[in-house]
Amino acid sequence: MRKPVKFKADGSGQKLSSGYIDWVRHLGRIEMNTTASCCQTCQRNAPVKYVEFYQNIGAVIMRFHKSIKANMCKSCIHKYFWQYTLTTLAIGWLGYISIFVAPVFIVMNICRYLPCLTMATETVTHNPIFPK
Repeated sequence: MRKPVKFKADGSGQKLSSGYIDWVRHLGRIEMNTTASCCQTCQRNAPVKYVEFYQNIGAVIMRFHKSIKANMCKSCIHKYFWQYTLTTLAIGWLGYISIFVAPVFIVMNICRYLPCLTMATETVTHNPIFPK
């Protein structure tokens, strides 16, 4: 099976050299490795953990819900846990369906927050792409 031929994006019809393609792939691997420790909400280099938090706002016959699912640092986890959980606790139960949904969301948020309390808070100072 033949490899597909890659051309430059400027429309000149010139082929890209295999060295250039390998270099771009190498850069992609470097970026993937460094973003593994980058918070997806604040973009800070820090130890991260994947968490999901849910919020429910009850209206008498309907409800409004939202969620956040991301790799977050400890400070963002703390911020979103309290924001989503306290909103759900205060006005999440004000509806027919929400009476049952809000307690479940609160328990789920707490169960996801407690393991994150032991996370390290210091930021990672080493950045392999832009060394000091």
